[in-house]
Amino acid sequence: MRAGSWVSVISLLSLTACGGMNETVDNTVATVTPVRGTVAIGDGAGAVVSRVTAGDTVGTSERGLSRLALDQGPQLLLDRGTEVELIDGGSLTLTSGRIFVHAERGETVLLSTPEGHLRASDASFSVRSGDGVTTVYAVHGEVSWTQGETRGIVGSGEQLTLSPDEAERVAAALWEDWTGGMARPGPSTASGPAGVGLLEARVPDEVGRARWPLVVRRLDVRVRVDRDLAITEVDQLFFNPASEAVEGLYRIRVPEGAVLQRFAVDRDERLVDGYVREKAQARQAYERQVYRGSTEDPALLEWDAPGSYRARIYPIAPGATRRIVIRYAEWLRPPPGGTARLYRYPMGGGARAPHIQEFALSVDVAEAEAASVRAGMGAVVEFGAVRIRRSDFRPRSDFWLELVGEADAQTGQRAWRAPHRPPARAPGASPPPNEADERDYFYLPLVLPESLSGAPVDSVDLVILADVSAATDRSHLELGRSVVESLTAHLGDSDRVAVVTTDLTIRSVEDGVAPQLGEVTPARVERLLDGLARVPAGGATDLGEAIAAAAALLDPARHGAIIYVGDGAPTVGELHADGLLERFGRLP
Repeated sequence: MRAGSWVSVISLLSLTACGGMNETVDNTVATVTPVRGTVAIGDGAGAVVSRVTAGDTVGTSERGLSRLALDQGPQLLLDRGTEVELIDGGSLTLTSGRIFVHAERGETVLLSTPEGHLRASDASFSVRSGDGVTTVYAVHGEVSWTQGETRGIVGSGEQLTLSPDEAERVAAALWEDWTGGMARPGPSTASGPAGVGLLEARVPDEVGRARWPLVVRRLDVRVRVDRDLAITEVDQLFFNPASEAVEGLYRIRVPEGAVLQRFAVDRDERLVDGYVREKAQARQAYERQVYRGSTEDPALLEWDAPGSYRARIYPIAPGATRRIVIRYAEWLRPPPGGTARLYRYPMGGGARAPHIQEFALSVDVAEAEAASVRAGMGAVVEFGAVRIRRSDFRPRSDFWLELVGEADAQTGQRAWRAPHRPPARAPGASPPPNEADERDYFYLPLVLPESLSGAPVDSVDLVILADVSAATDRSHLELGRSVVESLTAHLGDSDRVAVVTTDLTIRSVEDGVAPQLGEVTPARVERLLDGLARVPAGGATDLGEAIAAAAALLDPARHGAIIYVGDGAPTVGELHADGLLERFGRLP
């Protein structure tokens, strides 16, 4: 998509004039995301995704649970009725409540409570503060603590109790995982950071040997925000320290909803853009040209998964560099419950964060029509752009930018228009018929009503439908029981739950009780789990009838959901997706 212009389409779209922006930036230090319930930031309510500044307090509701990601890397999970105060991107104060903290190797978190101070790196631990007592349990690693002139270390499997008069450390035989299976509160980093491309290499004919990551000499990220559209260009320079030519596998992920626009690789000291080619033919051509000693210079970009791409780059000469450029576009919208448009460059990699010799990020917000901006990582405003520069940099968290307000009031819905230009094609390839007649592209984002926006709700009714038909073996039943246990661990006092089994119809797992919603208490949850563990498998599966019967248990006046746990393969009744969708469409 190329830079286009705002246009009026029927009565929904409007033209607006460019506005100015203050030449200052408010620095933010962490990201808050509610898991359930609501979250308060200072005296106001938080959105589905909120950025917070140093000095802000973050509090969860009496049935809430929230994630807190510090910009320096540590990840926290805040239990219900918890309040913390942010000091900076790596330190905070726990005023009251309970939190779980996870810090990767190379990350440090400083935590203060009324009874003492904690410091940890490469560790996971749970902390509760209240009634004049702080309790710390180390799940992994070591946590150092100080209380006045007294100090010590609590190790994995140990519990520390701090009171105003004493500190007691004991071995804990068992820790109750109050997180409900979320004891590592941050997102998984097993696949590395999303927006930072990784180039892993090996000699072409050494198939089966592990690849090694090439050095990232330079990473330049250039972003242009035009009203609500953000176009991000990622320009990377990689260095091969090996003594022979290697083949590189380049992997990168773009944010959800982003559209990839460009893929280019340097060749003879100039960038050459990729062109569209049939996948099988492109792979065959690449394989013919890649072997030890080849001087050909192919590059092949493939779609790997939604938002994920990989490219094979060859050759990368010994002691040489290769440059790769990608560009993608995305639409910026305030999150449900928020007012600021959020831009995120996903580069946080935790323990797998790559080492970048020179890093620069620039966001041109001159045409963003924002009254002010807030950004993390100590960003500054220079010449109308938000900038960050680092040397010997290892990104621990994502970069966030908030566009607050608009310089000019506007009404209506906006769309983006991009003139159609035929894509580059392989030499000698014929264009498809009537390509010149193809129209320009319009991008009109769909704005959901508040009732469908995903904003946190106070209470929910949940019907968990466990498939126990003949095709379900014992291991699947145990897996289903684990799912039910994890789900119920995150329900609150005002929620209601029903656990039913299904084959041709639904049945309660509670002896002598008809299927019905009920309160979520530890005793009832234990009965439900015990009943589910004793249910034998057998019978056919009528998926349409089972879900219709489960839907009848829900109260239309409350928020409700049905979660089906099974193989999703009906054997009687509606057997195909069209029939099931038609039946579900008739549900009240």
